Amino acid sequence: MRMHELNAGEHGQIISVEGFGALRRRLMDMGLTPGTNIFVRKVAPMGDPIEICVRGYELSLRKEDIKNITVSKLTGINDFNNPAPRGFFGIHGHRRHRGGRL
Repeated sequence: MRMHELNAGEHGQIISVEGFGALRRRLMDMGLTPGTNIFVRKVAPMGDPIEICVRGYELSLRKEDIKNITVSKLTGINDFNNPAPRGFFGIHGHRRHRGGRL
């Protein structure tokens, strides 16, 4: 199945990244490589773009770009790719102020 066929809340594992040239290279540079687990977080109302969680970060991609990615749907998995809860360190990895002086 293709990545754009996954619904919001579903997990998958990338089997292959097809295509050629700059688009394939850009997708692979963003961490979409074979064997990588993904989690579809959101799908826009019109179906484009699609927000996925891959390797601990959120990524929004156009439907046209991810039609070249073959995935296998995974079932019975916890949210392994969701980022860690935002606690002491903020969303950018910086130490967050918790009252008093640092």
